[in-house]
Amino acid sequence: MDIKTISRQFAEGNDKILVLKSCLELLKKDETFARELWDINELPLVILQIITDSFYILSTPQFNKEKSDEVKVCIDILRSLIEVGEIRDFFLNAKLDYYIYPFLMSATDESLKISTLCLFSAILKEGLPESMKGSELLPLLLKIVDSDSEVCQIMALQTMDLVLIDAGLDYAVQTIDRFQAIDVVLSAILTKAIFANNKKLVKILLKIYSRLCDKPNVYHKLKEKIPEGLDSKEIIRMCEDDKEIKELRSKFFKSI
Repeated sequence: MDIKTISRQFAEGNDKILVLKSCLELLKKDETFARELWDINELPLVILQIITDSFYILSTPQFNKEKSDEVKVCIDILRSLIEVGEIRDFFLNAKLDYYIYPFLMSATDESLKISTLCLFSAILKEGLPESMKGSELLPLLLKIVDSDSEVCQIMALQTMDLVLIDAGLDYAVQTIDRFQAIDVVLSAILTKAIFANNKKLVKILLKIYSRLCDKPNVYHKLKEKIPEGLDSKEIIRMCEDDKEIKELRSKFFKSI
C-alpha cells in the first residue's frame, strides 16, 4: 500500500488499526517514508488517541490483548518516525513520553514492553532530552532489570546505558543516594550473572559500571566496596574464556 492509498483510507474513515498496520508495513520496507506518513494529518491524531485512551485503562480489565496490540502498533510506528528530528521534537514537546512510561510495566504482553524499550532507545540516541531528566524512565528501567525476563533485562540495561551519558549521567548520580538506588539493583544482578555464567548480562553491566566510575562521588563509593563477585574465581574463569569480559573487568578496576 502506498502513501496516497493510506491517506485516502484515513480520510474515508476505514478501520484505523488496519490502516496503522499498513503504515507499519510500509515503514518496515522503507523508513524514508516516515516524513510523508507524518504529513498525513490523521496519523498523529490517531496514534495520540490510541495511546492516551489506553493509558487511562491500563490497570483495568479493559486493557486486554487486543488493546495491547493496538498500542504496540502505535509504538512500533513511533519508533521508526522518531528518527526524524522534527517528529522527535513533536513527541517530546507533546509530552507523549508521559503516556508511554506505564507501558514499560505492562503485565499483559512482554512484546509491548520490548517495543516500548526500543522506542525509548531510539529517542535516547540523540542524548537524554532536558524534559526527561527527573522522569520515571530510570526508576522504571531499574524495576525491569530487577524483576523481568533476561530479554527485557538486557534491553532495559541497553536503554539505561544510553541514559547514563553526559547530562543524563550527571543527573543520575548527582547525589550519592541516587547512585545507591542504581547500585543496589545493578550490583545484585551483576553478582547473580557472574555466578550463573551469564556473559551477556556481565558485559553490559561492566560497561555501565565503568561509565559510572567517571563521576568522583561514585568512584569513591565503588573504591570502598566493589560489586560482589568481581574478584571471584567465577569471573576469573569468565575472563579466561572471553576476551571482552577480561578487558571490561580490567577497565573497571583501572577506573577505581
